[in-house]
Amino acid sequence: MLLRIFSLAAALVLAAAADARAFNTYANIAVKTEDRAKVIETLQTMGRRAIVSPTTAGWIVIYDAAAEREPKTLPEVTQKISETLKCPAVAAFDDNDSLLTFITFKDGKQVDAYISNPGYYEGKKIEPAGGDPAAVQGALGLSGLDGKLKEIFQSQVVELEFERHGNLISTLGMPYYCRGAGHKYFHDDLLPWKYDRKAFEIIGQP
Repeated sequence: MLLRIFSLAAALVLAAAADARAFNTYANIAVKTEDRAKVIETLQTMGRRAIVSPTTAGWIVIYDAAAEREPKTLPEVTQKISETLKCPAVAAFDDNDSLLTFITFKDGKQVDAYISNPGYYEGKKIEPAGGDPAAVQGALGLSGLDGKLKEIFQSQVVELEFERHGNLISTLGMPYYCRGAGHKYFHDDLLPWKYDRKAFEIIGQP
């Protein structure tokens, strides 16, 4: 029941994001799999326009153009990818470094939906919703991180949400290039880290 409530809150937040002004805003999907060829094939079959990272520590990151432009579609796209590949996937959306949505799936099933401030678009400060350390670890095949994840999820003193995102991906063993990067950032060459462009696959029209 609580997960459904959090899922609804996440949907409302993502729907409102399309109309919100953003300075440093990005979205991406991290997929826990080694099969990069299958990830690319899945995106092509879905007709997505995206950029796909190399495989790092068992993760592949997808920067989907439409999901970033219309973040309300991000959970649906992530769910479909997770279901098709039968693997864990995490959808992350950072709006203006003021709000972070972090939604975890396993084999197409949503197991957790975290929102750092559900009242952001109404101009209200509300305590974070979601962020179940056990559920996230269970989906990703991890353990022993309860205290650290709880601290990150519940903190209300984070100055910039991409810092919280960075702390999450570091704790969960996800690639550093999840942080601060979306499709538009590649297109505009505004990434916060150096990378080998040839190592990233472009799906659809650039």
